[in-house]
Amino acid sequence: MVDGLTVHEQNLEAACTPELYATDLVLERVAKGENFRDVYRDVGLNLDKVQAIDPKVAIQGRSGIGTTGNLGLEEQQARINTLADVCENRLTEYQAVYQNLCALEAVALVDY
Repeated sequence: MVDGLTVHEQNLEAACTPELYATDLVLERVAKGENFRDVYRDVGLNLDKVQAIDPKVAIQGRSGIGTTGNLGLEEQQARINTLADVCENRLTEYQAVYQNLCALEAVALVDY
């Protein structure tokens, strides 16, 4: 994805210390019916008791759009492409109007 970037998977996994999974623990307990504020406080005050889980499982469990398990990059790229097309079409229209108003045959666009 990034030219020249080498991912060392073992180093990444080794860096995943248990407290990284505090949010996962909170969400799991809330899903079981516990009160969010109480769970959030309890987990936050007891980070040393949070147990590590498989980082791949944790990532896959994050399924909301924009989270690590569902980045939604395809949708964002489609939106970017649509916006680029709209901008290009508007620019073409503006250039045509400007040319007609100024009786010019061409308009030079300076691209910074």
